[in-house]
Amino acid sequence: MSWSIQIAKILGIPIRLHLTFLLLIGWLGVLGVQSGSLTLFFLSVGVFACVLAHELGHSAVAQRYGVRVLDITLLPIGGLARMATIPKNPREEFWVAIAGPLVNFVLAPLFYAAHLIWEPAVAPLRLMDAPGALLGKLAYVNLMLGLSNLLPAFPMDGGRVFRALLARRMPYPRATQMAAQLGQLVAFFLGFLGLTGPNLMLTLIAIFIFMGASEEHLRVQTQSFVEGVPVREAMLTEFHTLTRGDQLGRAVDLLLAGTQQDFPVTDWVGSQQVVGVLTRRRLLEALAHGGRAVYVSEVMEPAPPPVPPDMALQEVMDRMAGEGATIVPVHTADRLCGLLTTENVSEYLLVRAALIQNPEAPPA
Repeated sequence: MSWSIQIAKILGIPIRLHLTFLLLIGWLGVLGVQSGSLTLFFLSVGVFACVLAHELGHSAVAQRYGVRVLDITLLPIGGLARMATIPKNPREEFWVAIAGPLVNFVLAPLFYAAHLIWEPAVAPLRLMDAPGALLGKLAYVNLMLGLSNLLPAFPMDGGRVFRALLARRMPYPRATQMAAQLGQLVAFFLGFLGLTGPNLMLTLIAIFIFMGASEEHLRVQTQSFVEGVPVREAMLTEFHTLTRGDQLGRAVDLLLAGTQQDFPVTDWVGSQQVVGVLTRRRLLEALAHGGRAVYVSEVMEPAPPPVPPDMALQEVMDRMAGEGATIVPVHTADRLCGLLTTENVSEYLLVRAALIQNPEAPPA
């Protein structure tokens, strides 16, 4: 994620802090110095440590099921664990989703016990209003984190738990649709409460939940479009390649003359071995700094591992999304036979969706 820096690695997972999070912590520190009490500052740090523990709970269980966790980013609004894929097995998705709240439910009584030992006892319902009581406040926060995340609405953990339970009895896309619809109903209810309150934070949460539910439904619907489809059906078969010795001027000419935006790079003309890729983004950056005379070899990026044409399209799409790749070479045993690009995949999905709406039409 852009605008974030890596601060640690836990369980082999990069832990990143978004720069806006650093600004928030700095601002709270200044307020604490001005008010003569750093309780709010330490409480905020403690809350985000608990959020990190929550995301690590998800990640640890996901890794146990063979899911690669790309990174965890801490933002002012919470934490985000990026995974290369989401388990489709209902049992696995259930445990990955429930693991985060369970971590909070374990931490809550631990913090409350520590509060009773080291801090003046405060009634549970008055913890957030009491001065000091940092450990007690963290107990309350963990309880609320666990309960709020179990709300049965995407993208909350409860939405994924609900889908996993439904998927035991019905097809995965149908389970996602029902869970997403429930999430949208929850969002409308929260939005109504937020607008009549008025409560701006509740309204923003409602918008976040509604958008998350819609995006999850669209994602799974897209997956259903390509279920059982091999790469060869969606790959680009008419394409241009560049060589290390080409100048960017040739790439510009090819870009403007056709629809291809990303180019595989080989050692020489006619070679079938892809040694790098030149993406549209990288091309424009290099042109801005060096112009058309810059050599491709100076600015190309490492080539993603090639895939065979019979590989499942969904598997390659998941890999591209997880690695942020926009182009993947497709190889048979001895030659470069195609390219899979984000643009071509998008076009294929549009065609596939249109054909699915007409059951009498032949498949794409």
